[in-house]
Amino acid sequence: MARKRIYYYNRRKSRKKGKLDGKGFNWKFWPFFKSEKTPYPLLEQPVAAQFEDELLSLAVNEIDEVNELWKHKDRTLKTEYCVAKTQREFALKRFQEEEADVAPEEANVDEITRELLAHQSAPITHRTALLFHVMVFIGEVFFNAIVFNIFGFEVYESYIAASVLGIALTILAYFFGKLLKKQIRTPLEGTMLLVLPLIAIAAIAAISILRAEYLAEIMSNPDTSFGIDMSPTLAGAMFIIINIAIFCAGALISYMSFTKDETYLETLKKQYKNALKRLKNERTEAMLASNRFEATNKAYIEARNRRQKEFERYFTHAKYLKSQIEFLIEVYRTANMEVRKDGLKPLCFKIAPEQIKIPLELNPENLDWDCILI
Repeated sequence: MARKRIYYYNRRKSRKKGKLDGKGFNWKFWPFFKSEKTPYPLLEQPVAAQFEDELLSLAVNEIDEVNELWKHKDRTLKTEYCVAKTQREFALKRFQEEEADVAPEEANVDEITRELLAHQSAPITHRTALLFHVMVFIGEVFFNAIVFNIFGFEVYESYIAASVLGIALTILAYFFGKLLKKQIRTPLEGTMLLVLPLIAIAAIAAISILRAEYLAEIMSNPDTSFGIDMSPTLAGAMFIIINIAIFCAGALISYMSFTKDETYLETLKKQYKNALKRLKNERTEAMLASNRFEATNKAYIEARNRRQKEFERYFTHAKYLKSQIEFLIEVYRTANMEVRKDGLKPLCFKIAPEQIKIPLELNPENLDWDCILI
């Protein structure tokens, strides 16, 4: 900054110059005596003293130089400020858009949640139902293995036959219970609802009749009856009743694990899952936009403060130059009046010094924060 020239005109120099101009004599060095002279400035002189003009000219030049330095510096500072401001505005708009997108997704999740809560859920979950099906299957295999063994099967044959029958009855019971729970069925599903239990009963009855005949044959021979005293008809009937009871238990478990409109429930669950995923994505995007806005807002504040402080530094220096020159002019006039023997004030001293103006660019009111034109 242009500061060194102002220090040449200090208080001592101004006071010395004022006394030199205001006294009524000069010293002659040879021969050594006082030579009379007219004090300067003249009493009727309307224009400012030459020294004052010199100081005023210095003030104007140095303040203009400060102004030019500020304008050159501000080209960079304002560009940085406007870039930061533009980025901040874009980030703010983006953040507001992302925030606005979160609200509808939250409302959608709330709505689907209310629908899920209002929808009648199944008494037992599918996982619990699966556990019950496994228990029924194991019991069915164990029971039927004993019965098949009584009917004359070998041990391994009994367990194979019991396992096949258990799997078949479990699957039939599962689909029968599911179809029975449905409130709205297609014609095919209505037909299957009638056919499935008939298939199960027919299969159980067929096995029972065939094995009852075999049991009657082996019981008619004392060598192969093994002391079994049971009517083949009773054995077959017990086989049918117990297997039908097991089938009904499996169907009941399946019935209790489904709702009346399982398709609608699954649709709701899928919608809820998708809505949660969209909400999570929107919140993530909103958080990223928020972080971006915070970063750009910080950069904007720093750029604005940097420009403001730099402007104040130049403005303060310009005010210092102005006040320093005005002070030196006052020192000059005071010293000039101190050495005047007549004590009369020149006409130009009765007039206030010319006002030193600070350029408009260094006026705080004119500091432009508008970025339409950089």
